[in-house]
Amino acid sequence: MNPITWIGFDTGRATGFAVIEERPSGEPARRCGTWSLPEESAERISEFGRLARLLIDDAASHGNRVVLCYEHPKHHSGIRDAQWFGAYWGELLKIAKERDLSLLPANVSSWGAWAGLRGNRQARKEQSTRVATGRGWDPCDDNAADAALICEWARVKAVRTRETPVSPPVRAK
Repeated sequence: MNPITWIGFDTGRATGFAVIEERPSGEPARRCGTWSLPEESAERISEFGRLARLLIDDAASHGNRVVLCYEHPKHHSGIRDAQWFGAYWGELLKIAKERDLSLLPANVSSWGAWAGLRGNRQARKEQSTRVATGRGWDPCDDNAADAALICEWARVKAVRTRETPVSPPVRAK
């Protein structure tokens, strides 16, 4: 069975991403960061898709199976946020279908509670960076920290429930 690469996203104009690349022996490799995407335009979603595919192609070059996980918010601060989230989700869904990948939504109340985040939105932003750093990540901001915690939550959830999303090895395009 090939190892799994977990790729997590905290979508937005500044989209956080995180990667946990399991290895046959030893500790998994981990990296995270934030992409600053173009202002509100169709270009934002195509750039997000291009960058997501780069992460997937990198995982494929190592022969790993890939699981995509993303924050699925319960509420949006407005109709425009909801529309942008729908566009990001649609792009991830399209990529998952193209590549036959597993797609795992992470509800903010589930992964946030698992990580021990409490309080209002600003307090959670500050806490997520501290928590991710405490777990060995080096996030550049709260978006990367959120993506790292989403990725860890998905991996831990899969191990606990023994329901690891299965996807075949992907081939680089």
